This record gives sequence, C-alpha cells and structure tokens, in this order.
Amino acid sequence: MRRFILFFSLAILALAVSCASAEVNYTYLSITGTDVNVRAEAKLGSKVLTQVGPGYMFIAEAQTVTAADGSKWYKIVMSVGNGYTPLNEDERFGVAQAYISASFAHAMQVADNEGKTIAEILARTAAKNIAQDVQEPQKIGNPGAAVAINTIKVSNAYDFLEALGSNRVIEMESGEYNLSEWDPYLVGGSTVILAEGVSWSEKYDGGELTLKGIKNLTIRGSGEGRGSEIVVEPRYSFVMKFIECSDIVMEAFEAGHSKGGYCDGGVFGFENSSRITISYLGMYGCGTVGLELSNVSDMNVVNSRIFECTYHIMTVNGGKNITFRNCSFYDNQEFTLISVNGTGNMSFTNCKFNNNRGEMFAVRKTTVTVSNSTFSGNSDPNIRHSNNVTFTDCAFNEANVSRSESESYTYGEYGEITLKDNTTDMTVNLYPIPDREDLRFYGNQRFGYGVRVAYKFFTKIVLIPDNGDGMILESNDGKARFRVTGGFLADKGETSESFDRALKAIGGEGKASYYEIRSNYWELYWRVGDTLHMRKFTISPEGDAWGECEIYSERPEYEVNPLDKLLDESFESFEFAVG
Repeated sequence: MRRFILFFSLAILALAVSCASAEVNYTYLSITGTDVNVRAEAKLGSKVLTQVGPGYMFIAEAQTVTAADGSKWYKIVMSVGNGYTPLNEDERFGVAQAYISASFAHAMQVADNEGKTIAEILARTAAKNIAQDVQEPQKIGNPGAAVAINTIKVSNAYDFLEALGSNRVIEMESGEYNLSEWDPYLVGGSTVILAEGVSWSEKYDGGELTLKGIKNLTIRGSGEGRGSEIVVEPRYSFVMKFIECSDIVMEAFEAGHSKGGYCDGGVFGFENSSRITISYLGMYGCGTVGLELSNVSDMNVVNSRIFECTYHIMTVNGGKNITFRNCSFYDNQEFTLISVNGTGNMSFTNCKFNNNRGEMFAVRKTTVTVSNSTFSGNSDPNIRHSNNVTFTDCAFNEANVSRSESESYTYGEYGEITLKDNTTDMTVNLYPIPDREDLRFYGNQRFGYGVRVAYKFFTKIVLIPDNGDGMILESNDGKARFRVTGGFLADKGETSESFDRALKAIGGEGKASYYEIRSNYWELYWRVGDTLHMRKFTISPEGDAWGECEIYSERPEYEVNPLDKLLDESFESFEFAVG
C-alpha cells in the first residue's frame, strides 16, 4: 500500500509540474483530521466545490493567495483515484483554480515521512509570508495548553457556522447573524458543511446548534447594541448548546431569539464543560433562561447582561467555581429567577438586579455569596432573607412594581371590561358570564383559545404583548399571577417535548406535586414554598395551534381558602373552542 501511495503521489506531482511554469513550486500535502471545504474563489463566501476529509491528498502551490479581506489561502490541485478531482468541467486536468483557507492549516500534514510542518515544507519550496498563515501557539483558557490558534473573520451567518470548531478565534463584523437561515430543519436538507463536533439537533419547531467536544474557541463580536448579534427563530431551541467543551471565550455581542412571541428555549446552555469566559455579552428573551449550566466548572462572567427572559435568569446544577462580576439582570420573569443546586463556590460581585418578577434565589445543597450588589424594583419582597445566600455590603429597594394599575380597567357599552397596558398601548376585553360576578371570559382571536378570568383578584396588568399573544395579570400584592399565551404549529406534533422542558425548568420530576400528560395536552403542578403553581398546555382540535395557561398563588398545604376554588375553576376552563 505504501508503494502504491508513493508511486501515485509522484505521478500526480510530475503531472502538476508539467502543467505549470517552471517558476511554480508544489508540495504534496494530505488532510489528516478535520474536514475542509474546497472553494471556487479565495473567500469564505464563495461557492463550495467539494469537501475533503481524512486521507485525501492535494498539491498546494508554494505561494499562498491573499484575498481582498487579507485572509490567506492555498491554491490546490486535488488527487483521487488515478487522476485529478474534476472541480469543474474546465479543470479536469492541469492546475485547478480552487482554494483551501489557510485557517484550516492545522488539518494538513505533509504526506511523506519527514514529519515536516506546512510552514517548514513550504519554506523549503520558497513560500512567502507563510508565518502569517500558521500562527505561533497562543495560550487560551488553560494556561498549560499551548495550541496553534487560527483567526477567522466573518460577516454573515453562513461564514460564522462554517468557522465554528476547535482552536480558532472567530471575529464577527457588526450586524445580525440569523443562524436559522441555515438551519437544515427549517430550510430542508444540508446547508453548511460543519466542522467535527458542530451539529444541528432537531427540536419541536426547528434545529438547535450544538457544539460537542470543542476546545479553545473564541467568539468575538464588535460590541453590544448595534454591534454583532446572534439570533435564532425556533422557540424550543437554545441559541447555542455546549456539551463537553473547554476553554470557550465569548465576548462583545448579543444573543437571543428573534423578536416577538413566546419561547420555550433559552440563550446559552453549557453541560459538562469547563474554563468558560463570558464578557460584554447581552443575553435576552423571549428565551426562557439566559444561562443553563449543568456540571460546569471554572466559569467567569463579567460585564454582561441577562434581560427579558421569560422563566429564569439562570439555572445552575452541580459544578464549581462560577463567578459573576459587574453584571446586570433586569426585566426577567417569572419563576425562580436564579436556581442553584449543589454548585460549589458560586458568587456575584458588583452586580445589579432590577425589575425582575419571581422568587430571586432558590439555593439548595450549597451557599451562594453576593457582595457589593444592588436590588431594586424586584417583586420578591424577601430577597435579603433568601435561604443559603450570604449578602455582604448589598443595597435593597424591594417593591412590587407593575406596568399599569387597576385604573387601566374600563367598562364598555356591552358590559365588557377593557384592560389596557399603558406600556404597549394594547388592550384585551373580558366579557360577562351569565350568573357569575367573580369570573369574566377572555377569548384569544389569534389562536382560538379561551379562559375564565378571576378579574377581581388579578387587578394589575403586567403585560399585554403587541402581537396578540395573550396576557399576564397579577394580584395587587404581587404574590399571585395569571398568564395565558399561545402559538402556531407547523403540523400536529407531540406534547411530550414541551412537557419535558417544563419539568426540567422546575427541577425535575421530584419537584412536581402532580402531573398528567396525554397526546394533546398536559397539566403540571408544583410548589415553591407556600406558593402553588398550576400550568396547562393544550393543542387545538385542528392541530394548528397551541395554548398555555399558568396560575400561581399562595396556597399553604392543609389550608382551605375560598379563593382556591375560584382559581381552580379558572385554570380548568382553559381550552380551545371546539368545531
């Protein structure tokens, strides 16, 4: 076999040299690890002609090609079988005008047995400026790990996805990077050739980008605000999930779901990963959670924001050495905001917690330290008395703050009550129910569900969104809440995935007081202290829409309150119109 390869390589080399001028020098190289794209032009956005992987061979010119953006490329002739790979009809033989980015140099090795690096072998054949293509080792994350790191500049979602992988720095230009434009579960079929360890996982309404086993990756944006922004469209997907990754750096960009609607997926998830650095990042809703961490160690988050998430700020299970410094958390809702279970050495320093709705801390099997931080306008009146949380030099200004008060309730000509959100300027109507003074009917015209509302108890308007997607009401004391929402389905799917995600959000099956799941609906009950949460999810008879209702209120066990029966009736009335 070795004789065949040697004979074959010499034949290819001889043919290549005979087809070129005498001044051109060639070197026989091979791909030994990561798959590499072969492009028609020397730029990442050009057409991908083919892909080469382990065992493929090609001939690279001694001189590299510099593209307009300053990136370096190798011009190549590939060999396969007993002739050249036909990159196109005009280049079946001779020197093919195709290119491989020098960013992927770590995947290339010399095919002979001399053990030479690309830099050494090209220097031997009079390469110019090769030191710019193969960089000196940099130390990233782990001080003891020195590896060759390649810098890749990107300006769109396609290039960003293609650039993901180990041992590289991705620098994003300003602009929006909508990863869903290249989601194979949304556009149908393969779209971008991804590096090893990068893949799409199918979720309820699209794909979720997953990085597994990736090491030494930096994703650097051009800044928050009007800088770089990564978004996805599926409501059940995280923006990115990291599994068994290490030495990951993310800085200077924003990330979240495309604006509007309701989500059941978060922003970033990390599982069994270590040495993570996040700085100058903005993580926003409608994602359910900014950070979901499971068995993560040595994570440092600085100068970053988590805002407008719909379930939690973060959930942390296991792991150790997780710190937040100079971070802001605001306008998040509505369950336990920071849930920590068995995590060693977790702290918040110089952080701000503003206008969040829900229990601020739920810490179990560990202690969390908070120092030099401020709390203002949050609905939890007992933050400073949170169990297993140590506060040092912190300022508290706790208040039950709502977007609009009960004066936003007005009566119409036919007896309906109109609720107006003074922030969004949106309204909904609650209609009389015969012989009932304590309940009013709300019907959502966009999705087709309806529910009876205990309007005399839920007197504060938290949110009436501007997309016709339900409403959130609150009791006057801020201790009880009513929420209804809905969405469209591409086809009649299963309810199990949404139930699994809801169960995970409350801490697993052991936290559930009661649940029931059927093919077209589920119910879930759980407790947080003396507060009972009830959540119901159902699919329309036509299978084209879903709806969800959630009510929580103080309901100590073994105590009977006349209000409980009213809230139960409201909860059970939530359904789609039949026919």
